[in-house]
Parts: sequence; C-alpha cells; structure tokens
Amino acid sequence: MKKRREKKGGPAKPKPRDKRWDWIILAVLGIITVVIFAQFIFTDKMLFGSDMIPMGYMMRKAVADSWRATGTLPLWDPYILCGLPVVDAMHGDLFYPVSALYLLMPVHKAVGYKIVIHVWLAGVAMFLLIRTLGLSRKSAFLAGVGYMVAPYFLSLVYAGHDAKMFVTALFPLSIMLLERLLRGPRLLYAALFGADLDSFEHGFEAFYNFRVTPAVGLTVNAQAIDSTAKSVDTAYTLGTRLQIDF
Repeated sequence: MKKRREKKGGPAKPKPRDKRWDWIILAVLGIITVVIFAQFIFTDKMLFGSDMIPMGYMMRKAVADSWRATGTLPLWDPYILCGLPVVDAMHGDLFYPVSALYLLMPVHKAVGYKIVIHVWLAGVAMFLLIRTLGLSRKSAFLAGVGYMVAPYFLSLVYAGHDAKMFVTALFPLSIMLLERLLRGPRLLYAALFGADLDSFEHGFEAFYNFRVTPAVGLTVNAQAIDSTAKSVDTAYTLGTRLQIDF
C-alpha cells in the first residue's frame, strides 16, 4: 500500500464541526452570565455599587443627558464644587466603545449592562487564551468559567469598580494577542493588542506569587504608572511583598 503523502503548509485546519463547538461554548458562557445577573437583566432594577450610586452614576447621567439634549459632548460640569471639566476628570469612561450604551438606554441600566458584558468577555477572553496556548477545549472552557466567576472579579460589582472589571476582563485577550504576535507578526494582532492596552484605565501591575509555605507567601511585582500630565514621566517600580497568614 502506498503511504499517504502529508500535506505541506503546517497542521490541518480545524473542521467546521470543531468551530461550531467553540461557538457553543461561547454561548454557554453567555448563558452562565445571564443566570448570574438574571435579577438585573429581567427587571428594571440597577446593579448596586457602593461607589457607583453616590458618584459614578450621577456623573455618567449628567453627561448622557447633556449629550442627548445638545448632540455634543459637554465640556464642563457645573454641578460639582465650582465646576469640573468633563473630559479627564471624574466622569467615567466616556470614550470607551461600550459607553455608547449610555445613549441607547437608561443610564442606570447601561452601567449594569457594561458590567454584564465584561463578565461574559472575561470568560471568552480566557477561553481564547487557553486555546491559543494549545490546551484542550475542555480545559479552556473550565478556565473561562473559573475566571469569569472568580470571587475577586465578581465582588468588584458590589464596590462599583467597573473600570477594574474591564481591565481584568480584557487582560487574557492582551496575553493571547501578544502570544500570536510572538509566533508571527501581523498588523491585525498588533492593532488589536495596542487597542486593548489603551483601554486599561488603571495603573498596570504584573506580579508573581510564590507560596513559600501554606502560611507564608512572597510576591514579586512590577508596576508602571503613566501620568496624564505631560510634564510627569512614566514611573516604573519593582518590589516584593511578604504575606503571613495567622
């Protein structure tokens, strides 16, 4: 019998059925998200956030109301202290693409749906990262579910720290795009990687935790703090933290 010749050009492309399973898993992640936030999605209620109620919601609604009335982004908010500039002050993520929801629905629902969307995106991003690293579909699914329901991540809803949730949700996507860039530079991956990093609204910190003993942990971390003031240089710091559980 003649041996079959292997086709050149790298590994065979996944069959259409494999891709359909990926879409099914993404849908399942969406169903999990809906179950978690069912009381918000299927009612007219607002997601509670200890910081969102007194400050975040008020500022976003003021901008949305002015934008709807005038058709332009307001530059000055006269209702706080003696007035504050709208851009680059305390008025939230005005230029973040998902913030378009403020103009499409009531603001009290929009701020909640932004969180809901990013919980789902967290699971999707982790699933794609694990698949990019070459692990099985089952492993990627479990990693995605574990990441999107992690207590640290979901507990940020109560605090109203939506920006931290956005960064956490998109972080696996950055690692995935960086991995693809290292395998072979492509303009699309570079553009998406830059756009993803640009969406980070907080200082960037990378750390690795060494569990020396069950009661002692040593963390080595690196931080990059980029100031909005042009006269202030970006600060880079390295350090360690020691944690002892009693």
